[in-house]
Parts: sequence; structure tokens; C-alpha cells
Amino acid sequence: MHLGKQKDMKFRTGKYAGLSVEYVKKIAPWYIQWVRENRPEMLRESRQPQPKPYKKPVYVDPPDIPRPGAMQPNYDFDIDLERKED
Repeated sequence: MHLGKQKDMKFRTGKYAGLSVEYVKKIAPWYIQWVRENRPEMLRESRQPQPKPYKKPVYVDPPDIPRPGAMQPNYDFDIDLERKED
């Protein structure tokens, strides 16, 4: 695996997380060899998830269809809370 184009790439995980591949290659070449053999995905650039375009939700009024067996309003039971009887 060629590290030339990974010059600016940094380790995201592991013992040297946050350090550049090039720097780790200088201070611990054995670690680069270990990563190549055991965790080659660490030397690949991560694919950044593409942002999904925002789609504004559309409100749809529910149908005004009474369901069979549904509770019906009782118009005979009228309460006027502000009216006071003497």
C-alpha cells in the first residue's frame, strides 16, 4: 500500500489516533506494518456521508370519516360554566 497520497491523512482510531500517518511512519514504522497486516481499513480514507437534501414535510388533513362504533358527541349535554344560577 502506497502512503504517498495519505500524507495528510490522520488515524481516526487506535494507539496513534489524531496523528498523521506520515508522522507515525517516522516514529513507529512497526505500527504502520502492523496496521497493514491486521487493520488495512485504517489506512483508507473515510468516506464522509453525503448530506441528504432537506425535504419539507407536507401536511395532509386526515379524512373526516366517522368510524363505525366510534364515540359520538352528545349535543344534549350542554354545560355553560360561566352561567351562574341564583
